[in-house]
Amino acid sequence: MSIHYNNKTSEYAVIFFHKNIQNLYNNRWIVQCVESVLNQKNIKFDILEINYGNTDYSVLENYKNSFDGGYFFYKADLPTHTDAMVYILNKGFCELGYNIIFNTNLDDYYNDYRFTKQVECLNSGYLLCSSFWSYIKSSGDSDNFYQKITNKSLGVKINGNYIFFNSIKNELERNHNVINHSGVAFSKNFWYSLDKYNNLLRYRDDKPFEDMTLWKRAVENNILITIINEDLITYRLHGNQIGSNKDNNKSGMDGGYKKEPNMETKRVGIYLYIDGNMINEISGYISSIESYFLPNFRKIFFITTNDIELISREFSKTQHEFYIKNIFTDYDNLENVTTFYPQIETLCDIIYHVPFDIGLILEKQFGNNILNDKERPLIKVVNFIGATDENFIFGGLTNPFINAVIKSNGKILEYIENNQNLIKTITDDSVSESLFGVVTNNVNETVFTSSFNDINRVFEGIMGVNSSKKDLSESVKRRLEIAKEKKEKIEEIKAKQLLIIEEKKKISELQQKERQQKLLEQEKIRQELRKKDKIEKQKKIEDTQNKYTQIVDEMNKQKELLQKREEEKIRLRLEERERRRNKYK
Repeated sequence: MSIHYNNKTSEYAVIFFHKNIQNLYNNRWIVQCVESVLNQKNIKFDILEINYGNTDYSVLENYKNSFDGGYFFYKADLPTHTDAMVYILNKGFCELGYNIIFNTNLDDYYNDYRFTKQVECLNSGYLLCSSFWSYIKSSGDSDNFYQKITNKSLGVKINGNYIFFNSIKNELERNHNVINHSGVAFSKNFWYSLDKYNNLLRYRDDKPFEDMTLWKRAVENNILITIINEDLITYRLHGNQIGSNKDNNKSGMDGGYKKEPNMETKRVGIYLYIDGNMINEISGYISSIESYFLPNFRKIFFITTNDIELISREFSKTQHEFYIKNIFTDYDNLENVTTFYPQIETLCDIIYHVPFDIGLILEKQFGNNILNDKERPLIKVVNFIGATDENFIFGGLTNPFINAVIKSNGKILEYIENNQNLIKTITDDSVSESLFGVVTNNVNETVFTSSFNDINRVFEGIMGVNSSKKDLSESVKRRLEIAKEKKEKIEEIKAKQLLIIEEKKKISELQQKERQQKLLEQEKIRQELRKKDKIEKQKKIEDTQNKYTQIVDEMNKQKELLQKREEEKIRLRLEERERRRNKYK
């Protein structure tokens, strides 16, 4: 692995990742992409580039001397672009501390205001965003428009400048990927988020579904992602596209395509060292792990050994997925598992160090109570047969930086049988990061000690070395004192920050109460107006009814009068007729 870099200059970065790209893509496409990035308006940014084919070729060779931002170049031998993405995003967010990272595909190019629009979007509360796009097809030295993708094309609903979250969520639940990976902008908060099963949101080893399963796991836990209601991406259709080409025989193309997406709730990794002399015990170790250690989850084994050929042949008989490295040590060194990075993050969600001798003698079942959660990102399992101060099982998330700084919150939580949490902490700013990220080189982010006497014992378990045999020099003691002083200063600053936060919270609550009171008063006025309006309407109805009754009564009286007059006329006519009749008689 090789790294060339200069200083960080911004809170924003853009990533370029490639392998054998000069043989796969037309150079005109690469130039179009790079220059569309360098031409971005209003946003100062740094560049992170990785050649995951482990060569020195850089797409920025003709530009890096004139680029005035920070530039970091990495080369590494990684199997797929998925591993390269995890690697470079970890570098950007976890090591370099960028707040926003813009993705690119080197066969596409972008609107000059893409970064500006995406920063505005993420600053408004979303944790990840992309945009709509246009498809093009190339013919020689020209690009031909093919299709414009809009909300109607994707079946999603517009909410002003963005797309409704629930509309995106509904499409992803139907396995319809509406997020264009090429133009995605990641926030640090997204990269540090968990899915609903307390797994870090990471790409999984399930190409070509890796984008969809990541977005889907995010929205399942209501992690806010959106699509900007603008066309900011020009997406090129061709035969060598990195994310969709499944011809594994093509020279330089990624392989490892899967038949279906991976939506497992928890993928459990097991790390162990196996000496060649232990070959006859492998089946017993596997049987013990399967029966007693998280039996409801699929296991993936990460093995270091001094006899890779022999152990590989024997382990292949077990039908379990495993990855093996030929590393000889005179002890079970936990740091050796870092040689599996970053692939280990795409393969599993949590990894446990279960030494070979411990795995052989497990006699009781350890279930979901030893899984990580938000409060227990690092887990130490004790109180089993054969457990000693130097001999226990340790587990944690697969990202050492997250474990150390973000999730552990200054604590290593020890799981014991009665479910109590016994806090054991360590510090030493000279110790490099281990698999579980117990310490970091930055003392401001170090997990601090509460008891100097605990250091030897905890070092031995976590770092996989017998540190009790090491002398703790005066310089180490002095570093501990300095760390303690820095911790106190940090705690003082944090206390002041907490006071500010509390004050802001009180002001916010007061403002919220005022808003609620105002709303209640407005609602009261509306109710009174509605009541008054109802009374007036009722009165009008009653007046109308009274007038109608009066008219009807008057009409009835007129009718009765007319009837009486008619009856009187008839009576008079009858009397006249009778009188005449009598006269003639």
